[in-house]
Amino acid sequence: TCVLLIEHAISGLPFYKTKGTVTIVDQAGRRGPPINVPHETRSAQDQAVHYLLSTGGVFFGIIVVVGTTGAYLVAKQALRPIAKLTATAKQLSTETLDQRINLGGPDDELRELADTFDEMLGRLDAAFDSQRLFVANASHELRTPLSVIRTELEVTMGDPHADVADLRRMGDVVSNATERAQRLVNSLLTLARLQAVGGGELEVNERVDL
Repeated sequence: TCVLLIEHAISGLPFYKTKGTVTIVDQAGRRGPPINVPHETRSAQDQAVHYLLSTGGVFFGIIVVVGTTGAYLVAKQALRPIAKLTATAKQLSTETLDQRINLGGPDDELRELADTFDEMLGRLDAAFDSQRLFVANASHELRTPLSVIRTELEVTMGDPHADVADLRRMGDVVSNATERAQRLVNSLLTLARLQAVGGGELEVNERVDL
């Protein structure tokens, strides 16, 4: 397109519109050699096109290199928050949920994305802490009735002289411990359901003398 425009511009000049051969006369009246206008037009067009392609090619290469380098640096800077978010996500596990991106910088979409990701990590960290606490409490509470049952079974069954009364006593102790364990399990299940729905109303409300 540029070549066609240059050729059209040159052929549109007053001198190059002349057809045939012309002779140029200077102010002193001296006549120059005859000039073949179509030939000179073609020569001027060829020189202009050659200059355009050679010089323009060099400048185009420089522009491409500078533009590509600048675009890469700008894109790298723009994608830095995403790379940081990806690196943080790869390092996450149940033991490293306390990590945060803490992006900072201008208040734009990437900053909002990073802050949202940090808030999600905070909620996950709190949920896992609650789950660990729940498991620890359940294990601690169930340990007592299970220990009572095991002790009663070992002592009574290990006594060769145990009679029916001893076996009945063991049965009563094991039954009470089992009932206590069942109440604990029901309470833990109720607590789990309440936590699952974000804290609902208790199923049973009654006064307790503290």
